Order: sequence, then C-alpha cells, then structure tokens
Amino acid sequence: MSIDSKQTTKSRREGPAARKARGIPERQRELRNAEATARDESRATRSPQEQLALLDERLGTGVGAKRERERLLAQITVRRSPAGSTSVVRRPKRAAVVAAKDAKRQAANERLDANIIAAQAHVSQ
Repeated sequence: MSIDSKQTTKSRREGPAARKARGIPERQRELRNAEATARDESRATRSPQEQLALLDERLGTGVGAKRERERLLAQITVRRSPAGSTSVVRRPKRAAVVAAKDAKRQAANERLDANIIAAQAHVSQ
C-alpha cells in the first residue's frame, strides 16, 4: 500500500471537521478556482471555429461533446439578413420540439378551461 493511499484512508477516518481544521479543502478549492479561471479566460479568447477545431483535435473529428458542437455550429452559422441585422439559424428539430410542447400546453389549457366551465355550470344548477 502506498503512502498516498494510507493518507487517504486516514483522512477518511478523521472526518471532514479534522480535514477542515488542517485547511486542506480551502487550499484545494483555491487551486481548483484558479485553474477554472485560467480555463475560462483561455476559452473566452477563442472563436467558435477555433473551439471546434480544438474539440476535433482533443476528441477526434465529430466525436463527443455533441451539444457543445451543436452550440458552436449554431454560432458559426449566424448569417446576415438583407437588412443587415443578424439572425441565428434555428435547428429544425428544436423548432419541432418547441412547437409540439406549445401544442401540448395549449391542449392542456383548453381541457382545464372546459373542466372549469363544466364545474361552474354544475354548481349554478
């Protein structure tokens, strides 16, 4: 058994209060926050095309990060309308899902309204 695994086992036995007293979580948290800030800053400097190229380099072309790739492609396919304003091309699948949810919500509201009217008619009799 290595020294690291003994220390891990010991820290598990001590409990969170003892670890907190030694200040380990705070140091780890500060380190993680610093690393996250550095990642965020480096990501903010990349364009969607550069980010997509980086994903392809890390994971392989078209492999993994499906939602991130879709988001980046949507940003890349922003096109200018003749009036000069920008509009994002909406994915047809997403538009169909939104339309189906809207229709379902409207049908539920209509049923609720019908039930309320029927209940009011029943009470008034």
